[in-house]
Amino acid sequence: MICRLQRDDDQDLIYDVHRAAFASDLHGRLPAAIGSSPQFVPGWSWVIERDDELIGHGMASWTFLDLDGGGSVDVPHLSPLAVLPGHQRRGAGSALIGAITDAVDLAGAPFLLLEGSPGFYGRFGFQDARIHGVRFPLPPGAPAGAGQLRPLTSYRQLAGRVRYPPAFLAATTA
Repeated sequence: MICRLQRDDDQDLIYDVHRAAFASDLHGRLPAAIGSSPQFVPGWSWVIERDDELIGHGMASWTFLDLDGGGSVDVPHLSPLAVLPGHQRRGAGSALIGAITDAVDLAGAPFLLLEGSPGFYGRFGFQDARIHGVRFPLPPGAPAGAGQLRPLTSYRQLAGRVRYPPAFLAATTA
């Protein structure tokens, strides 16, 4: 298994991975929408290959945190993350999370946000973001604690509400 940075010629395969993993064109379009937005960070978009086949993709990008005291800051957000169904539960997703987290940490970010299963992401050091003062606009039916935060080496608390960028919203609500 090889974990590497995304290349431009990976885009069609990345679409296929997300579409297959979530059985949704909306999820398939999300990486390209983020990739063409000002929030995209090339060093934070990773793929996994096994036997010369692209089987997984994950990325972090900037999202907005509207601070409780006023103003807004850009913070890193891990989304989307997908592995082809036939390759799940074999370490590909874990490798992607590790590569993305390390890259964001090396960039000096205080933390990494995501929206996902507390049971799965908790083993990677993600915690309920609310204990750090960060609130997510979670969809109806999302589990308590689905908005998560992983403190990084340069951690400092920033309290506020997550506001997704236009590219993220357009791709997930179209």
